[in-house]
Amino acid sequence: MSTLDPALLDEALTLARELTRTRASLRDGQHRLASLRHRWPQADPALVRDEESSDGSVSFDVLLREPAGTVSVAYSPAPALPWPLRGAIRHSEHHLVRVGTRTLLVGEALAALDFLWYDHDVLARLVDTGVLAAELELHPVEVTDDELQAAADAYRRAKGLLDPASTARWLAERGLSAADFADLVAHTVAV
Repeated sequence: MSTLDPALLDEALTLARELTRTRASLRDGQHRLASLRHRWPQADPALVRDEESSDGSVSFDVLLREPAGTVSVAYSPAPALPWPLRGAIRHSEHHLVRVGTRTLLVGEALAALDFLWYDHDVLARLVDTGVLAAELELHPVEVTDDELQAAADAYRRAKGLLDPASTARWLAERGLSAADFADLVAHTVAV
């Protein structure tokens, strides 16, 4: 039996539905989650956004802590993939890159990059990334549209993406959408 306030569960479900239906960005979702954090700080509400690669659907989960564990309030509208199937690992997800006719697996790449584990700068960057991600989840930073635009412009200049065609090509080469790019820049500004 849950020790969580039924009103919190209702609001968490409403939020998960609204964010999923509008395909909100994680940034927008974190902003909307603030009211739950304010009203029920003991539940330490957190948000997970998942975009399923197989069908492009977006789903949100609201995570709520209680003394005995964590409750996940999730919503997947029809015909989206239901939550038990989200994140199911397909064989192809172990593929990192194809070189000629040979597919390099993630494990092979990690073995080839084993020397990086002895590089202090790489290890420090990984730890810093984890610490910053956790801190931003607990204390989201509001990024204004002006800050976001200035950072996006600076990022594109630094990468030599000086026109829409080069930017679109760069995004396509990395499998990123315009929304992914906006999230990347917003995260960079927040950090």
